[in-house]
Amino acid sequence: GLTQNGDRDETLDFGFVKPSVSVGDYVWFDVNKDGKQDDTDKPISGVTLTLTGPNGQPVTDINGQKVQPTQTDDQGHYSFEKLPVLAAGQKYKVTVTAPEGYIPTKPGVGARDKDSS
Repeated sequence: GLTQNGDRDETLDFGFVKPSVSVGDYVWFDVNKDGKQDDTDKPISGVTLTLTGPNGQPVTDINGQKVQPTQTDDQGHYSFEKLPVLAAGQKYKVTVTAPEGYIPTKPGVGARDKDSS
């Protein structure tokens, strides 16, 4: 930029970042089969989860890298990081590959943060 007396000032910097979001949660064994997370339930590690974007298309992160499937950690947590912010009304979809010997528990039971769906 120019100063008041017409000299150049090369110290006026501007930084930018790409906005991003993350998608993640928890996969658990519903010990009492009630569809709600409670103190009796246990985390499941090693569960594979896949992320797709609106209309089922593959997702690339904010750096242009294809988002790969992920697995739950020892505490049952998973996370997809550095995802582009979607337009209003659009959503990401997480698909869970059920571990061998497991089936989904009851969906739509209780508060959203403790529900199985």
